[in-house]
Amino acid sequence: MDSDSHQQRDPRLPEPHLHAAEAVQFVRESIDLATRDPELACGGAVDASGVCRVLLELSVDRYGRGGKDVLMDWGIVTSEDVGLIIDRLIKAGAAQQYSDGPADDFVGIFDLTKPPESWQLRW
Repeated sequence: MDSDSHQQRDPRLPEPHLHAAEAVQFVRESIDLATRDPELACGGAVDASGVCRVLLELSVDRYGRGGKDVLMDWGIVTSEDVGLIIDRLIKAGAAQQYSDGPADDFVGIFDLTKPPESWQLRW
C-alpha cells in the first residue's frame, strides 16, 4: 500500500471511532444550522456536503483562524470523521434531520491536513 492510499492521522488525535463530546455536539449543531438554511436543506433534511460546509463555516465563526486546530483537537480531521459521528448519532436516534444516506457520502469532502483547493467541498 503506497503512502497516498493510506492517510496518516495526526498522532495527537484519538482513534477514528472516538471523538470528543465537544465534537459530537458541534456536529449536532452543524446539522441543526444546515437544516435551517434553505439553500442546503431539502424537505427539512440536509446532505453530507451541507453539513460539512456549515461545520467548517461555524468553526471559523466561533474560533477564527484557530477553528481548524479546534476541530483537529476534537478528532475531526476529515469529512469521514463527521460521517462517523453522524452515523453514531443516527443509530442513537439523535440525528433525524440528516438525510439518511451512507457514511460513504462523507468520503473526500474535506481533509484539514490538505489545502482547501484539493477538497471536493465548494462554496
